[in-house]
Amino acid sequence: MVSRYPRGGAFTAAPAGWDLHPHGYSVVKVLTLRLILQNPCGLWFLTNESHQTLPTVTVAEAVTTPITRSLNSTGTVAAREHILVLPQTSGLQIKRILVNEGKQIKAGEVLAILDDSVLQTQIDQAKAKVQSDQGLLEQKHAALAQARANVAQARASLAGTRASEKDARVKLKNYQQLGTAGAISREQLDDRATTATTKIEAVNAAVEAVNAGVATISSAQANVNRAQADVQNSAAKVQQMQTQLGQTLVRAPVAGIIAKKNVEVGDVKHKTTL
Repeated sequence: MVSRYPRGGAFTAAPAGWDLHPHGYSVVKVLTLRLILQNPCGLWFLTNESHQTLPTVTVAEAVTTPITRSLNSTGTVAAREHILVLPQTSGLQIKRILVNEGKQIKAGEVLAILDDSVLQTQIDQAKAKVQSDQGLLEQKHAALAQARANVAQARASLAGTRASEKDARVKLKNYQQLGTAGAISREQLDDRATTATTKIEAVNAAVEAVNAGVATISSAQANVNRAQADVQNSAAKVQQMQTQLGQTLVRAPVAGIIAKKNVEVGDVKHKTTL
């Protein structure tokens, strides 16, 4: 390439890389240098010396951090101890099962529910029996109270009869003395003797009434005792059934994992393994 370059009125050849300017002087063509630089991280990149901006570098302090390391593997897990779960009551149908094999459970957690409808009916009948027995007991108490009242009345009557009998005996003795002296007639003496005999018989009857009343009291007391025993037995039966009602909830004795389920809904359990 030739350029116009005034030096002593002569034309000289322009060096390579020079361009001729319209006004008669030469312009040096700027060469863009592409340098390959290496950053501190060891990565190489190309940069344009005229237009490339400097990269942003973030600096962080090196720290020690725990790293969790895990290893996934397959295998068989064996229980350290097997515990059989048995229902505490028998003869009831399984209504619901609340767990499946492999479920983790807590101690006391409900595993199954037994059908308590029959037991509820029996409890209602037992409660009705308790009420009936209590009614009979009240009747027996009333009969005992009446027997005691009758004996008290009989004893009061006996006391009065004995007083009359004693008076009759005294009068009969007096009349016998008068009869011996001829002061009264035989007929009057016989009347007094009859009266005294009647009073004696009344006393004997009153004594028998008292004795019969005492026997009635003993019988009434025995009836009360039997009625009380019936009430206690009926109440104990209700309590026993209510305990069985609580046992219709089959609970886990300890915490663990369900290893095997041996029953299904509808089975009737007789204290066998769930």
